[in-house]
Amino acid sequence: MALTQLRLGGLPSGSVVDVRHYTNSTRASVASGTSGTLWTFTDTKSLGTESSIIIHANLIGFDDSSGAVGAYIEYGGTKSYSIQFTYDENSYCKLLTGTSKITGKSSGSQTVTIGWDVGGGSSGSPFVYLNPNSTDESRLYQTVSTLVIQEVKD
Repeated sequence: MALTQLRLGGLPSGSVVDVRHYTNSTRASVASGTSGTLWTFTDTKSLGTESSIIIHANLIGFDDSSGAVGAYIEYGGTKSYSIQFTYDENSYCKLLTGTSKITGKSSGSQTVTIGWDVGGGSSGSPFVYLNPNSTDESRLYQTVSTLVIQEVKD
C-alpha cells in the first residue's frame, strides 16, 4: 500500500487533503457568442477517486453584455452550472461567483474551465471584459480573478 493511502486511511471523510489557489490578472476582451471560455488552465489532482474536488471561483468582469447566460465551472470534462453573476444595467464591475463539487475523477492533470453557454440559439456573454483595469475605468487598479480548489477525502 502506498504511503499516501496509509496516511489517508486515518483521515475522516470530509478532511481537506490538498488546497490549490489560482489567480488570473490578464485583462481580456470577452466576445459575445453562443458559448465561450473566460478562463482555462490545468490542475493536478493529488488523489484518485477517493477524493472529491470543491471549487470556489470568483471572476471579475466589466461592462454590460447579456442578462442571462448559462455560466459553468468545468473540471475534467464535468460541467456544473453553479456559477453566476448579478446582471444590472450599469457598465461597472460584475462579479461572477460560484462553487462546484466534482466526484469520481482520477489523479493527475485535469482541465479546469470557467465558461458559458446560451440556450435557445441566442448569443451573449456575462460581460465585455475579464479582469478590468484603468483602461476600462480610470479609478480601477488591475483586478484579479481567483479560484481555490480543495481536494477532500470522500
